[in-house]
Amino acid sequence: MKFNSEDRMREVVGKVKGYIADEEGWKLARKSRTINVWCKPSEEFAGHVFKGIGVIDVSPETCFKYCDPKPDGKRVKWDKAIKELEVIEYLKKDDPEMYVLRTMTHNAAYGLISPRDFVDVVVNMNNEEFVGTLAHNFETEHTAPTADFVRGTNYYCGILCYRIPGELNKTKIYYIAQSDIGGLVPRSLVESTLPAAVMDFYTNIKRQIDEDGCNELSF
Repeated sequence: MKFNSEDRMREVVGKVKGYIADEEGWKLARKSRTINVWCKPSEEFAGHVFKGIGVIDVSPETCFKYCDPKPDGKRVKWDKAIKELEVIEYLKKDDPEMYVLRTMTHNAAYGLISPRDFVDVVVNMNNEEFVGTLAHNFETEHTAPTADFVRGTNYYCGILCYRIPGELNKTKIYYIAQSDIGGLVPRSLVESTLPAAVMDFYTNIKRQIDEDGCNELSF
């Protein structure tokens, strides 16, 4: 079947926004004073989908500059989980915001989880509601697994920087994570590390924005 980029974009956006709107069945996996990480069983695989929620004192546009997964962006500077980002191909002519991305990670859990790579179709969006990046697994003939990484699978996921009415310099960040990391790692180990990984996302983006001299964040 021919790949339809518009259909895939609508599918990914609908699924990720659905997780954000959904309030049923979530359990609190981890929390701090201003950040909550929730989880519930995934409908896509035999694991969980995680939803992080936090507010920061920068505009959604500024926030997104640090979330954008393009290889030449700020994300690789602060996201300690990411080793390298590679754009495989752009899916729409003259549109740099929809593309196939390969994400390579460092090892995790003190070396118990070896480096992974993930190949996804990525959609970046900017509208009246949010600025965000959304993704889902997407394999092509140009993305065969390599010996250096264990191939994982990202199901519907994303980072959405929501606008807060009346607060131009505040952003409510939703981080949706839903990954099957592959390999032979016990699922209990994987599931135990993911809430902390979502928390680290908020901590590390805060630290990098602070170092860059942007507005102070309210974590």
